[in-house]
Amino acid sequence: MSSTTNIRSIDSFSSKSSLASPTVHTSKQSKFHKIIQFFLSFNIDRKETDDNTQQHAKLVLRAFFIYMIFVGNILIVAFLSQSKHDFFITNTFEYHLIDAQFPVKSAWLEQNIRTSPYKNAQNKYGDAFMINFNQIATFDDIWQFMNETMGNVFYRSHIWKSNPRVTSQRSIRWVLDHFLMIGVIRMRQVRVKAEKCNIPKSYSDEIADCYPAYSLKKKDTDPFGPITFSDSTEINMKQAWNYMSADATGMESYTGQYGTYDGSGYVADLAQYERTNKRFTNDLNELEKFHWLDKATRALFIDVITYNPSVNLFSYIKLIFEMPLTGGIFPSYKIENKQLLRYITSTKYILIGCEIIIVTFTIAFIFIEIVKIIELRSKIFLNIWNWIDIILLIISILMIIANIVRLLIINSTLYGKMSIYISTFDDLTIRLIRLQSLFDTLSILLTSISIIRILKYCDFALTIVRIKATIQRCFGDLIGFLIMFVAIMIAYAQFGNLALGQQAPAFSTVGKAFVALFRTVLGDFDYEAISDASPIAGPLFFFLCKFLILISIF
Repeated sequence: MSSTTNIRSIDSFSSKSSLASPTVHTSKQSKFHKIIQFFLSFNIDRKETDDNTQQHAKLVLRAFFIYMIFVGNILIVAFLSQSKHDFFITNTFEYHLIDAQFPVKSAWLEQNIRTSPYKNAQNKYGDAFMINFNQIATFDDIWQFMNETMGNVFYRSHIWKSNPRVTSQRSIRWVLDHFLMIGVIRMRQVRVKAEKCNIPKSYSDEIADCYPAYSLKKKDTDPFGPITFSDSTEINMKQAWNYMSADATGMESYTGQYGTYDGSGYVADLAQYERTNKRFTNDLNELEKFHWLDKATRALFIDVITYNPSVNLFSYIKLIFEMPLTGGIFPSYKIENKQLLRYITSTKYILIGCEIIIVTFTIAFIFIEIVKIIELRSKIFLNIWNWIDIILLIISILMIIANIVRLLIINSTLYGKMSIYISTFDDLTIRLIRLQSLFDTLSILLTSISIIRILKYCDFALTIVRIKATIQRCFGDLIGFLIMFVAIMIAYAQFGNLALGQQAPAFSTVGKAFVALFRTVLGDFDYEAISDASPIAGPLFFFLCKFLILISIF
């Protein structure tokens, strides 16, 4: 980061130091001043005081090349932290879990396919009785998905391998031949308490309880199900019926389409301590038999972790089923692939070297910013590049801290809890994946902002100078136009939500309607869906929206 102080600040800094110490400078003090002058000599914002254009150009080039060393190391770390195999692993799990079809389980269907005209219908029209993850709509579908799809992938299509030098309990489980299953599959649900319905008195005799939307105030924390019976000895998974806090589960909050859910809830770790297909099936049957999922359930989360030793990637698969108070089940999923063990590959020395250089530059930038703040004080915030420098420095510091914490956790637990033999749910790996996600996000921000900052060294280019002057001159007009444009877009989004929201998914909320309007500007719109939602309001809305766009252009 280059300093924004002028040459006078260097002299003033020296003069202040000399006044503070009337004695002759010692050799240490002179070295200190030389270091300060060296850092401040990278100032490229002093055209007003620099009459020598050639000298200023040399100054810019010197600062530019030094800064490019910093940017180059950031890019190397960013690229080495990512894997080209991420997409293929995600695609593999999507094919086997999300797109895989399984037979529908229905009491009505099982009863009627035995009689005419449904006899042999399932054999004849098999595809009509098959659904995939995205088509799940009932509790029966969820249990069938767990038994069929999840069971086939994680417990029936594997190779058992046991180290003869250890006990059989430490056998490892291969998934899809290339993945190691870390821990067990966890099912976690969040529930709400039943409350009195606000309905007419004529309905109150038949309808006793209603279940509200999920919130921290209305979530259920009491035991439920067979655990509350006097005789619950036949229940093996007693923990599944008792509430666990977010600290106990080790899970983070999740924001879905229909609400935000914290990390607490009722947890069922399937096949815990005995990772066999028989135990997995028995646990599922027990939960289904005693109706672990019911009307009070607002969201179900299924978490599983795998590790691919061939590409050194941990995969965190999260399947979500949201159940809003209006009814229905809305599935979604999230697959994250992270390289937690970063220093065991062939490029580890390059990665370590680049990270050391980034730390060195960050320390130097901290020193420069401190000197700039001492010299300029509040004036430092008048230049936009100083703001970018400060943001860049903060992100660099956070990125270094996140990496150090991640290393400490891995080194302290790698040969303990974080093991391929673990037979309980591995919440430690999830915490590491969460920390790695933070590191990756900071790395992306640092890379983007550091590249944008290169424009600072292009001020001597005539084109850049003209663009900068044009923006500065019309900045006020741009702000006024932005306010007017946003106000009109909000009005159209509200109109689209009220007129089309009940039928068109793109306008179901004001936020989605706002995004749909921007997509309309780019020519990405579904006119048939708009017109079908409302034969009158749909075309009128589309015409007025396009009319606004044409007015804005011309």
